[in-house]
Amino acid sequence: MKTMKNKTLTSLMLVNGLIIFIMMTTTKANAQEKDYTNLLIPKGTAKTFKQHIAKTQVSEAVLEELETMDDPGPIILLNFVRFRPDRDPTYYMKYGAMSGAEQIVEGAWQLFAGGAIHDLDIAYGFDNSWDEIAAPLYRRRAAYGVANASEAYQLGMPDRVAGTYQRHLYSLVDGEQLIAATYTIQQVHDDHISLKVEKGEVIVGEFLRFKDAEGREKYKEYGAAIAPLIKSIGGEIILSVDCELPVVSEELWDHFVMITYPSLDAFKKLFQTDEWIEASRIRRAALDASMAAPFQAEP
Repeated sequence: MKTMKNKTLTSLMLVNGLIIFIMMTTTKANAQEKDYTNLLIPKGTAKTFKQHIAKTQVSEAVLEELETMDDPGPIILLNFVRFRPDRDPTYYMKYGAMSGAEQIVEGAWQLFAGGAIHDLDIAYGFDNSWDEIAAPLYRRRAAYGVANASEAYQLGMPDRVAGTYQRHLYSLVDGEQLIAATYTIQQVHDDHISLKVEKGEVIVGEFLRFKDAEGREKYKEYGAAIAPLIKSIGGEIILSVDCELPVVSEELWDHFVMITYPSLDAFKKLFQTDEWIEASRIRRAALDASMAAPFQAEP
């Protein structure tokens, strides 16, 4: 993977060692000082247009929360998207062209974007329902609010509504790195870094929720065990950052990790090693739930 400036990036990931994908009922996420349960969107499939809007668009309550929060530095708005109709990105891409221009006006840029890998064995623990990952970086929370309220951005909303079946959008901020990562969000912002994932590289983005404070410490132990394994096959831990606000989400999360692997084969072989399996026991003891999705660079 190459580091670039003023370009595009593509995607990232971390997953579960001999894994099973866990999705458990949500309680307050441990890393958050404030309970944002009231901002969560309803679970289940939307059956009416009103429900679809509620599940795919940013609510006024979330925008108000963003306006009242302390705004000391840059954030990433990590976005998992499932397209419609039938995973066709046409409408969403039309929206993206308009919103992307407005992001640039507000000093934001697309840190990375990538298309999902849908055909990995579910035994790896991935959520295969997503189609794309996108991660615009904003210099301030207020910049997102300004972009979201702009005329150009609003003109793109009908295409976003038409082209989105499901979204998972969360604001990410720097915190304690639970696994040694190459970048912080502040560093990415200050150096205007974009990440370009090479053809064939696999990227995973993973949301984590810890069982409790002890689980958070346990995950650090897991991170220390897998970091050298990932590095030994040419992989890279890109980010280890805190989840701040559920912008459009059915779940509360504590932490987000992004990792790149040099190839799909390298990734699969690593997950079958004794060392990875042993580390996965620590992981299971640490986590209440996780949501991970694999991606590759878009053509």
